[in-house]
Amino acid sequence: MKTAIWSKGILCCITLILIVGCQTFTNAKRLSVTPVVPKENEQIIRDQLIILVDVTGSIGSTSVYEEEKALVQAFTAAMPDGKYESGMDSFAGVKSSLCVKQPLEPFSRTVMARSASSLKPLGSLTPLARAIRCQEAEFSGKPGRSALLVFSDGKVRIPEEVLQACQDIKAAHNGELCIFTVQVGSSERGAKLLQEMAAVNGCGKYYDGASLNTAAAIDAMVRDIFLGPKEAPQPAPKPAPPAVAWKLNNILFDNDSSVIASTYDGLLGEAVAMTKENPKIRIHLQGHTDSNASTQYNQKLSERRVNAVKAALVQRGVDASRLETNAYGENKPAVPNDSPDNMYKNRRVELSVIE
Repeated sequence: MKTAIWSKGILCCITLILIVGCQTFTNAKRLSVTPVVPKENEQIIRDQLIILVDVTGSIGSTSVYEEEKALVQAFTAAMPDGKYESGMDSFAGVKSSLCVKQPLEPFSRTVMARSASSLKPLGSLTPLARAIRCQEAEFSGKPGRSALLVFSDGKVRIPEEVLQACQDIKAAHNGELCIFTVQVGSSERGAKLLQEMAAVNGCGKYYDGASLNTAAAIDAMVRDIFLGPKEAPQPAPKPAPPAVAWKLNNILFDNDSSVIASTYDGLLGEAVAMTKENPKIRIHLQGHTDSNASTQYNQKLSERRVNAVKAALVQRGVDASRLETNAYGENKPAVPNDSPDNMYKNRRVELSVIE
């Protein structure tokens, strides 16, 4: 009697395990998803994505492998349409020609679905570190934001080699590389490694494959990996302030005189105010004469005129270091010296602004 009861209990446990296992597999296999569409406040932030799938002997039973394949197929079906690159590799301790090898190329739902459906268990060891290093050539020098998504049970002989490979592939990348991991199976040691892989670069995430058994869970995972908040539009640059029209009138002089007429007090005040309001500018003073008298005399006269204007500005508070002077005598007439009116225009000190 006791033997019969014990046998019946064992049979019930086995039946329960099979039911649970079949239920997990059935849910994964029947999972129906649609491509993720960014919400109004979301945008695709991923520039490259490679899916790395463990098809080694450590995956174990066929049902676990089939669950993994179903998850990969669900993920690829939910990937958003967009301008990014995607690829897929499977790995096992066998010839690489037996594995799925899809290099990075512009995202194609058809290509990704075909690669996912081509996955098959290959057995042998779990060369996860080597599989990660093989992606260096794909990611090397890539700009922008990349992601490596690993489906595995995490069962490896030397976890430290895997973590070092994760760090090395990040160093080979030219931008941001995040590592996301999905655990199939229930190995505690495997879960620990996959969690550490996702944390190695500070921007990845670990997923328990058993929790990805609904379309909503797959949708949330895809959004985690691909989407981010939409950047606010940059405000239009402020128009540059209009250029200041630096303009000062000339100071004119009577014949053979360097005395500044009182009518120019306003012009001198304007020049003083300009230097106070704009501490980075200087004023250039250029003295001139008409053609009366000798060249040597006119040169001296132009010097006296320009020095008179300089002295008047300094007296009104302008620092002498902000005044630059030149005297040209009769050599640079503004107009021909062919009439009294023109000769008066040539007897001048020109004031201009140096920025």
